[in-house]
Amino acid sequence: MILLSNIQENNQIGLISQRVIDSLKTPFENQNIKTELKINIGISVYPYDADNSSDLIRKADQALSNSKKLGSNTYAFFSAKINFDNQVFSLLSNHLNKALQNQEFIIYYQPIVNREHQIIALESLLRWQHPTKGILSPDEFLSIAENQKIINDITIWMIEDIIAKKRSYSESVFRDIPIAMNISRKLIEDQKHSQRFIKIIEDNIAYTHNLIIEIRDNIWLENPEGKAILKKLLSLGLKIALDDFVHQDTLFTSIKKFPFHYLKISQDFVKNIKDNYQDKAIVSAISTMAKGLNMEVIVEGIENEIQWIIVLELDCQYAQGYLFTKALPFEEIMAILEY
Repeated sequence: MILLSNIQENNQIGLISQRVIDSLKTPFENQNIKTELKINIGISVYPYDADNSSDLIRKADQALSNSKKLGSNTYAFFSAKINFDNQVFSLLSNHLNKALQNQEFIIYYQPIVNREHQIIALESLLRWQHPTKGILSPDEFLSIAENQKIINDITIWMIEDIIAKKRSYSESVFRDIPIAMNISRKLIEDQKHSQRFIKIIEDNIAYTHNLIIEIRDNIWLENPEGKAILKKLLSLGLKIALDDFVHQDTLFTSIKKFPFHYLKISQDFVKNIKDNYQDKAIVSAISTMAKGLNMEVIVEGIENEIQWIIVLELDCQYAQGYLFTKALPFEEIMAILEY
């Protein structure tokens, strides 16, 4: 029996189960006898399947029986819905390895606007043009890319694609408009890719000098390698934004550790800002604090005029969201920029 805690998504359980299977199915030798194990795993999830240990074990055993019906070296969840979701996840996981090779990724751009609705920057947002499922957003595949350790290859592709477009449209507004780009914490763990990323920036400084790097995790500041990467990017003239501020594991103490240029307020604090005085108070406090620290605030997820009026009253400088425009393919963004 394996007991997992602190699981955020059921997909994580599937990934761990597959690693267990892959580890145990490797043939081993004992006294010159080669042995190969056939592995099956049954999974139950608290409190979704049961709220006590005995029922969880019983349902995991039932899931184990279902796993055996699927063949050796498989795992199955007790819940039919989770099983279905996991099958979809596995299918995407298998296809994702070939997505870069098959040129299936595309970058969409969402404008960041000032108080006068003028576009002052664009956020680059990855999309996957899946051959059968159509356009997929990062929420549907980014965790897979991080677990499969191909997220850094995708990051390299993104920066190269942005540079290529800036070079191709060097006579247009796109060349000089700041582009915001989120980079994964996985870049810290991969010296080869982090050095390559920095080298690409250095070699193309004419097109990357106004890049805005967005980070979400405190690990960038707590890890010496992460902090070194950010300092190097700062020395090259790039700006750093702390994304999803006051969300997940980003804390107020983060802004004391590094000279951020922007704080991005999560849309979670905006969607109910009209009726939730606590959200309004939080956004107000962040705006005041950022101003005192010479940082600028970007509010995400503005969907209506009321939200926009409120954040303006709270002295937030910039915003993005469906009120202005959703993320759009390059050609459509160019049409807006050149209008």
